[in-house]
Amino acid sequence: MASSTMEGTLGMCLMWAVVLPASALTFFRTIYLQCLLHPMMCMKTRFSLLLREASRQPLVCWRNGILLLEVDRVLRPGGYFVYSSPEAYARDSFNRKIWRKMSDLTRRMCWQVASKKNQTVMWAKPLTNGCYMRREPGTLPPMCEHDDDADAAWNVPMKACLTPYSKRVNKVKGSELLPWPQRLTAPPPRLEELGISSNIFSEDNEVWHSRVAQYWKHMQSEIQKDSFRNVMDMSANLGGFAASLRKRDVWVMNVVPSAESGKLKVIYDRGLMGTIHNWCESFSTYPRTYDLLHAWLLFSEIEKQGCSLEDLLIEMDRILRPHGYAIIRDKVDVINYIKKLLPALRWDDWTLEVKPKAAAPAMAELRHATAAAAATRASSSPSKRDAEAASASSPLVASPRVGGGKDGLRSHQRWSLPLPVRSLLVLEDPRSPAASTSYRILVAAIACVALAALFATPSVWSRLNAPYLCRKVGIRLHCPRVSERDSLWENPHAAATSWKPCAERRNDEISDLVPENETSGFIFIHAEGGLNQQRIAICNAVAIAKIMNATLILPVLKQDQIWKDQTKFEDIFDVDHFINYLKDDVRIVRDIPDWFTEKDELFTSIKRTVKNIPKYASAQFYIDNVLPRIKEKKIMSIKPFVDRLGYDNVPMEINRLRCRVNYHALKFLPHIEEMADKLATRMRNRTGNLNPYMALHLRFEKGMVGLSFCDFAGTREEKAMMATYRQQQWPRRYKNGSHLWPLALEKRKEGRCPLEPGEIGIILRAMGYTKETQIYVASGQVYGGSTRMAPLRNMFPNLVSKEDLASKKEMEPFKKHVTSLAALDFLVCLKSDVFVMTHGGNFAKLIIGYRRYMGRHRLKSIKPDKGLMSKFFGDPYMPWATFVEDVMITHQTRTGLPEPTFPHYDLWENPLTPCMCRA
Repeated sequence: MASSTMEGTLGMCLMWAVVLPASALTFFRTIYLQCLLHPMMCMKTRFSLLLREASRQPLVCWRNGILLLEVDRVLRPGGYFVYSSPEAYARDSFNRKIWRKMSDLTRRMCWQVASKKNQTVMWAKPLTNGCYMRREPGTLPPMCEHDDDADAAWNVPMKACLTPYSKRVNKVKGSELLPWPQRLTAPPPRLEELGISSNIFSEDNEVWHSRVAQYWKHMQSEIQKDSFRNVMDMSANLGGFAASLRKRDVWVMNVVPSAESGKLKVIYDRGLMGTIHNWCESFSTYPRTYDLLHAWLLFSEIEKQGCSLEDLLIEMDRILRPHGYAIIRDKVDVINYIKKLLPALRWDDWTLEVKPKAAAPAMAELRHATAAAAATRASSSPSKRDAEAASASSPLVASPRVGGGKDGLRSHQRWSLPLPVRSLLVLEDPRSPAASTSYRILVAAIACVALAALFATPSVWSRLNAPYLCRKVGIRLHCPRVSERDSLWENPHAAATSWKPCAERRNDEISDLVPENETSGFIFIHAEGGLNQQRIAICNAVAIAKIMNATLILPVLKQDQIWKDQTKFEDIFDVDHFINYLKDDVRIVRDIPDWFTEKDELFTSIKRTVKNIPKYASAQFYIDNVLPRIKEKKIMSIKPFVDRLGYDNVPMEINRLRCRVNYHALKFLPHIEEMADKLATRMRNRTGNLNPYMALHLRFEKGMVGLSFCDFAGTREEKAMMATYRQQQWPRRYKNGSHLWPLALEKRKEGRCPLEPGEIGIILRAMGYTKETQIYVASGQVYGGSTRMAPLRNMFPNLVSKEDLASKKEMEPFKKHVTSLAALDFLVCLKSDVFVMTHGGNFAKLIIGYRRYMGRHRLKSIKPDKGLMSKFFGDPYMPWATFVEDVMITHQTRTGLPEPTFPHYDLWENPLTPCMCRA
């Protein structure tokens, strides 16, 4: 189509967009309104990227071209922009000139015309950076700088430059998004940019699916069918709430708080609409706009920012329609405060739950409606006070009082039994007209209740005899009440007797292993990291071999940069037992087959390596993406292989197989087991009598302290040295160091910092452990040395390590391999009467899981509440007795009691659900 047919001046204000996020639509709506209100102002806006004229400065509403470049920034690779103008502008010479300039700009922006018809044209944005790179030097608009954050969208000025694609997007030639509706629930590709794993994303989906189902279950009796249409999630996080409403006939505006603006792109990638907002300000919308508002932890966040909760409630009242609803899910103390404010807003508070779901702190739910009550009820808020609000058809209208008084009050009368009950008790003749019908109804109701009780008896009996199981609600763990008194060294007896291991292969179990010539091929795994990370990798390797029906070559324990250890599988584990125990599950061979002559390729060649397996991948991912390559090449290496298999996205029998490998097939060599038994025996006999002992996994090495970016007590010199160390090791996180102090305070308050030796000593003393307690310390080189250990040693003088319990001659064979020393620590901690961890990690996770599985629920495995120390030191007026009481109450349910595995745990820390059964 000739350019003369595509002009438009005010037509630029009538443009519309396809495949644009909601923020872009809002952006265009704003331009459109401005042009309608101030057409002359739009006509006189200067556009510097095009040729200026002395008399007339063309192209309406473009503010020097920045607006069109902003459109380019928000469009996805290959996205479309549709422009339309009235027919009248096609005959105006001035507007034809404008069109030519606009066409020239879109050409220099590398947009391609996808379709033209009359006064409408559709442009397509390029898929890669190829066109940008082929432009002549000095072409305007320029490319944005490399350090420019294209995702920044809150209080950031627009720039007159083109945003290039990242290396990943440029390589894949597109956004990698799945078709709708698969993209709604699949982990978006840009999730990794936020540091969020696909496992966390899937867990978020499941949690919100459950919560939304619960919301609707509770609300269905209060609302009319199809009365909701406009919904807002005021703190959308990853969009799980909106995704769970897909089958409902509603649309959801996902509002991402400005402090988490990066999450908006995840919401767009899921095919949802959203925007960014700071809830300390009013939201840009008309009054009485939304039918339902959902606020998850929003009030807590607003409170942290120092903003008014009352103002936020008033803003919610402004944008809710009459008879609208709000679901507020927040901490209990916040909910209690909000409830005090509801009468002033004339909101009907009709549900209060203190039963939060998974992945949330201790919270309450408050659901309420902004509806007027009838007759004797007070009227609604002024903005809702209209005729419709008082209509009797409202699902939340309260029933008026009945009775004979002029005030509508029930008349006073003497209480008596109803007629049917009096008839049943022979207080009234059942043949009387007043009692006969009611008598039959009552007898039928009693018969139904008796029948229901008869059917329910087995279920009630099974509940009463159910195995001991605790339930997590928020951060609290609710366990069955037991009559036993608290013990320093043991959990309640029921915890040990309710469950037993069930992952071992039964003698009568039929093997489903296929013949050797029918396997899919061979897989070769590099188990990286320290001993415990390698252990997990070996378990996962057996699992994926089973999933893909492949033969597993004995994994190689890869040398780690930190451990610097060249231990082989056979130097630490019993290979014969490993292969023989799993012979009916997976075919395992010791070495690479002789017929494969190019063995070096498995270590170096990318052609023989499967890369880019996402963390916590599902079993289906391996079947769809890895298995075809193994069938093609016959032998393939998989690396990296750290956490490359999920937990709740694989079949139950695969998780049971991983437990079988971890707890039964992987056995340390006999001389390691024997030495560990000696160390455990010596710990119990140190005083000459048989005493219990505690094992303490103290994670306070220099690397852990540095990586945590927490602040610890020390001299100025120590702090300066640690700052230098962090800047050298993690320069991108360190930056200039100015942001680290408030970050450290926040992490300390939230309990995300490793406990110092002195801090764990205080907690143990508060629990009641005396200075005579025998403590085995499993630790690397403690940062700060003896000075840092002094407070703990003063409180517990009987601190020992393996070097204190064994002679140099006994320890000499184990010093050849660092993993052998770690294996000794592992086994001595496993055999302890009480195990205490101070920070997370695979070592503590595997120990706690092993103790749970092997029936050691009776023996405590303590996970200290690290936030308590911040509370204790932050309150100078807290007496010791109050702190002791807090410690005792908090840790009653942090001692390794039985809990369901998913979604709060992975398989290694808690194998109960897939790998254990009722004793």
